[in-house]
Amino acid sequence: MKISFLRSVSIGVTVSVYLTAYSQSQKVITISPHSDGLYAYIEKWPSDRSVSAKFLINIENVIMKLHTVRISPNNKRIAYWADGWNSRGNYKNYNLVVYEEVTLVSGKTDYRKRVETYDEFKSLPVFSPNSKRLAYIAKEGSQWFVVIDGTESVRYSNTTDLIGEPIFSLDSQHLAYTAQTSYPYIAYVVVDGVKGESFEDVSGFAFAPNSSRWAYRARKNNQSFVVTDSTKSKAYNAVLSLLFSPDSKRLAYVVEKQSGEQCVVLDGIEGKPYQEITKGTLIFSPNSKKIAYAARSINEGFVIVDSTVQKGYIYIKESSLVFSPDSKHLAYVAGSTSSWPKQQLVVIDGRESGEGYYEIQGVTFSPNSERVAYAARDQHWFVVVDEQKQSAYEYIYGNSIVFSPDSKRIAYFASTGGTYGYTQKDRIFVVLDGDEGPHYSFVFEIVGDPIYYTGRYNFNILSILGTRIVFGTNNSFHYLAMSGKSIYLIEEFIN
Repeated sequence: MKISFLRSVSIGVTVSVYLTAYSQSQKVITISPHSDGLYAYIEKWPSDRSVSAKFLINIENVIMKLHTVRISPNNKRIAYWADGWNSRGNYKNYNLVVYEEVTLVSGKTDYRKRVETYDEFKSLPVFSPNSKRLAYIAKEGSQWFVVIDGTESVRYSNTTDLIGEPIFSLDSQHLAYTAQTSYPYIAYVVVDGVKGESFEDVSGFAFAPNSSRWAYRARKNNQSFVVTDSTKSKAYNAVLSLLFSPDSKRLAYVVEKQSGEQCVVLDGIEGKPYQEITKGTLIFSPNSKKIAYAARSINEGFVIVDSTVQKGYIYIKESSLVFSPDSKHLAYVAGSTSSWPKQQLVVIDGRESGEGYYEIQGVTFSPNSERVAYAARDQHWFVVVDEQKQSAYEYIYGNSIVFSPDSKRIAYFASTGGTYGYTQKDRIFVVLDGDEGPHYSFVFEIVGDPIYYTGRYNFNILSILGTRIVFGTNNSFHYLAMSGKSIYLIEEFIN
């Protein structure tokens, strides 16, 4: 296996350090292209995989929690809050640091740093889907406002006024946010700088996938509505969630009626009422022709596909419904007495698939819709692929499961040290088709919420950044990792 680490040390200069390892008896490798050093712990050597790590940036003076770091979808822009001096000469944590990839005259790439300073920041920096735009909430004096591509929005003067996180449309052309003032107490949505109707509360704003429509929840005089393109729906006790179809032509939302029962409203037509609609289960098929959700009666939970009610179980797990890419199959996690005490099992097209387990996460279809994988737990965690158990680990990151474009390979993050990896012996790595890749050491300095780390040294897989395994081809994939204060792009190649 060859491990190569590349780091840009100055503009136009790249230093490469290569280590080719042949001895399986050697377990720990130290590679030091810079003062921090990089440490990779190799448990075994997959003969058909090579790994490279490209240095992106150093994170300097990260404010409080590393989770303030955000990386653009194309991996070419990075933004985070950092310590710094504000405009009044006082030392405060109020700098936004942005790194942007630039192409040099030589044709090579490097990162250019710029800093934006305000008295205070709120929420996290938000990149647009096309990575070209950046928005965030800032404060100067007693006034809060949204900064969009360096331009400030209308300022809100009361310190108790609230501004919601900016939301970009999928085409990156539109931006919306919610605002709430205290004197008088009103709330409204601002879309492309235009203020909407005033309510007592607004939430759940969403652009349609085609970016031409939008909707949100609103409340006034103890009644709740769905506002769509400035048109209000019928009033309900509460509006719990809303969802556009992938083709943007249909809108569904979950409401609570005067009777206390809940139902799904599809294209303005109310469905059958139930005791409860299970949270996070409302879903459209990729072709927009089917709709599914889970509901509950007094004694059982069940899934409804269009108007067909499937078999009842103890419960249907929240947010577990998933359609296959071809829209022909539906899978979800159900609780069953038949497998007690291992009560969770996967149901595909109404048929129970595989065994029951204590817990199941991340049900995933392959791109060709013919294979299914998920993470499950008995005494340990493992991935089940096509009803076959893979190797067991202390923890599997269920939301990291991914198939290659041709559906033949499967990869996911696993750990030998549990969910968070608190000790020096803990390792995290990518498992590809059952074979482990390089084991990266876990030595963390916990700050605040235990899912956020600063990684004193050694690699830390950046799940905090929403990073995931991405197949570039059928034989290569990449993800982000961290060593010390440096972020790297890790690429693995299947030879």
